[in-house]
Amino acid sequence: MACRENTEPKTIVSGMEADTAVNFFPVTEYVLGQIKILKSTPINPLKITSVGNTIDSVWLKREEIEQEMQLFLTPEIDSTNLMPYYNQSRFLDQTLNRVTLSYDLQAQPQSNYPWKRWDVYINPKTGEVTLLYMVKQPDPDNEVQLSWQAGRYCQMLYLNRAPGDKMEVVKKTVIQWDFEDEL
Repeated sequence: MACRENTEPKTIVSGMEADTAVNFFPVTEYVLGQIKILKSTPINPLKITSVGNTIDSVWLKREEIEQEMQLFLTPEIDSTNLMPYYNQSRFLDQTLNRVTLSYDLQAQPQSNYPWKRWDVYINPKTGEVTLLYMVKQPDPDNEVQLSWQAGRYCQMLYLNRAPGDKMEVVKKTVIQWDFEDEL
């Protein structure tokens, strides 16, 4: 089997235009589905971590992928939990040829809910998710961002609050499973 051979099932989003009720895209379910696909492939992902000027890499066992992504799996992102707290907006960007579903925090939940925002980018012709971007703030001085490029890689940025109330990247982790293109 060739490394580039694509046998992955695609996540298809349908009925976007006809859906007038606010139904959140099931982000947690999507990420778990992507992890399941990765675990079933014959390719071990490469994890590259950068801290300051130090770069380290290690091949992950497929069984370790879910553990690496655990921070982005809780609390679960679904309509039931989030409707009162987040606004959903939809935008068809004809320049980039994608539909963007954006979710922004509008009210603070009773508990300390860490999701600040997330965006789902969808190819309008195929209905396939092409990119997922998530921002989680576990506490006021730390933030974690995830960019999930469907079928290729994911990137996690870990940020800390610096003097002057500015957030700065302290760690970057990339997990790559498609080696056809350079990152």
